Amino acid sequence: MKCTGMQWKKRNPLPDDASTAVAGSANPPGDIWSRLPRPLTGALVPVAALVATSIATLLGAGLSRWLPQQSIALVYMVVVVVMAVGLGVRTGMAVAMLSCLAFNFFFIPPVFTFTIADPQELFALIVFLAVALLTGSLAGRMREVADDARHRSTALQSLNEFAGKLSGSRGLPAILDALAEQAAETTRGEAVVLTGNAEELKICAAAPTRPTLAPVDFQAAQRAYRSGETAHAAAPGWTGAKFEFHPIKSTSGTLGVVGIAALDGQRRVCAEDQSSLELMLRHTAIAIDRTELEAEAVRARGETERERLRSALLSSLSHDLRTPLASILGSVTSLRELGAGMAPEARADLLAAIEEEARRMSRFVSNLLHMTRLETGDIDLLGDWIDIADVVRTAVTRAKRIAPETSITLTCPPTLSVIKGDATLLEHVILNLLDNSIKFSRNGKSIDVVVSAIDRAIALSVTDAGCGIPVEALPKVFEPFFRARDGDGEVPGTGLGLAICKRVINGMGGTITVESPVAGNAGTRVIVELPRPAETVAGTTGLSEPRP
Repeated sequence: MKCTGMQWKKRNPLPDDASTAVAGSANPPGDIWSRLPRPLTGALVPVAALVATSIATLLGAGLSRWLPQQSIALVYMVVVVVMAVGLGVRTGMAVAMLSCLAFNFFFIPPVFTFTIADPQELFALIVFLAVALLTGSLAGRMREVADDARHRSTALQSLNEFAGKLSGSRGLPAILDALAEQAAETTRGEAVVLTGNAEELKICAAAPTRPTLAPVDFQAAQRAYRSGETAHAAAPGWTGAKFEFHPIKSTSGTLGVVGIAALDGQRRVCAEDQSSLELMLRHTAIAIDRTELEAEAVRARGETERERLRSALLSSLSHDLRTPLASILGSVTSLRELGAGMAPEARADLLAAIEEEARRMSRFVSNLLHMTRLETGDIDLLGDWIDIADVVRTAVTRAKRIAPETSITLTCPPTLSVIKGDATLLEHVILNLLDNSIKFSRNGKSIDVVVSAIDRAIALSVTDAGCGIPVEALPKVFEPFFRARDGDGEVPGTGLGLAICKRVINGMGGTITVESPVAGNAGTRVIVELPRPAETVAGTTGLSEPRP
């Protein structure tokens, strides 16, 4: 199979002249070499040489009235150079030899014979033949060098584009699709990529269309996969096979095979295309290895995060649950041993302590369970339509029961747009925010809860007048088990509340932020924004009737 370069036409929406201009240095508009036809081979060489020599002879005969005999030889020389440059070395050499014979037959006395009467004419003819052969050879070689340079430039440009596609590809399917498309374009034929194992290979990418492989093609693909070497479609014993299969090899073994079927009827990939194809396969193997390493890194990070969470959960269970359990156990023991002789006020205090610590432990366990479910992804956070006003009112009512001594003020429009979310978890988020505010808003300080509709979202803010959060701790307040004021030892908790809030709100498509201080170097405000579906947005106020 004779292959002289990558002269295929890429699929490009630009016109031909624009496509040529975009190609850059590989094929500039003024490059005469790119406009020349392919070098001739086979029986076309003597035919073209005979035609060119005949034309040169007619020109020489027409000019013989005005030019001396020696000048007519230059006409033949020009034709030799033109044919060598235009149609290759073989054609140029053939024209040089025929020109020598034609010049002798038609112009050297005695004419119309191959006899040479004058020895000086014989010497001149020999020199003419040598110069014609040398000139034709040099001109043809120059054409070959230009073709080779253009071929290499085009191949490098194509491989560079392919490498760019691979670097931007995410996932194995995108990489294999890019390989099939580039292989089909490079070989000007069909390409199919198969992956799997030696027993069963499946087509996962193809270009330009998805072909139907014959059983003999699958056998050739399996042979290439097992051996790690090219299975030639033209090899003996593979009669009827259409594709030639090349293995995709990496350091971990054979990843798959790519089959090539040339559209010009040839059954083997030529040497120049073979070199480009091998480079493409190497780039593809590297890209696949990179994808696998990225997937392994993601899995490793996930496993590390899960292990860290498990360790933290165990630490939290052993540390943060010990205090309420000890308090409950002590109160129950006191009631059992001294209950009959205790004053009613003392008994009421112990029962209140049991109730408070039980609720506290319940919140701890609930936070731990929710964090575990969020980490494993076993929750659909956008499964239902919920009325956020009802959720907020329910959370505020529960918070007032937990801390009746704290003043909680709720500002909420009578109707708000319904949103997509999980009502139970959203109520838990609001209760966590209120619980944090209650912990840091002692001495009768109030907490303000404001719900409003903004452009395309529902905004919820919880503001307290407590001690606030240090500025350096603000970027970390949503991290699991982080506590901004661990050193005071006065406020109990696991450090999971805000972490759970962020996971839930983000899962519902919203955002949560913290501002501190709010006023007078004190106070904290947590702002939650949850998106409203487009169909529920009414005007600019965001108010609409709730869904039935």
